[in-house]
Amino acid sequence: MHKTTEEIHTHDSLFVNDNLELDAIAAKQAGMIGIWLDRYRVKLEDTPRSVERMSRLTEMSEIQADCDDVREKLK
Repeated sequence: MHKTTEEIHTHDSLFVNDNLELDAIAAKQAGMIGIWLDRYRVKLEDTPRSVERMSRLTEMSEIQADCDDVREKLK
């Protein structure tokens, strides 16, 4: 295990999974950035604004690179 002197905070964590309600929304409620992996590009008009959505894991690098912007967007 890597040791670090930096603290890791819940609000700095990204949680990615393919279940909108059980994973992405719950992660947001726990203080993390919830990201819904919507592989099938489901058309949901009621997708919460507090949940980021991506259709491919390759999009993760874009979200990670802009983590601060995503966090601000999802507040």
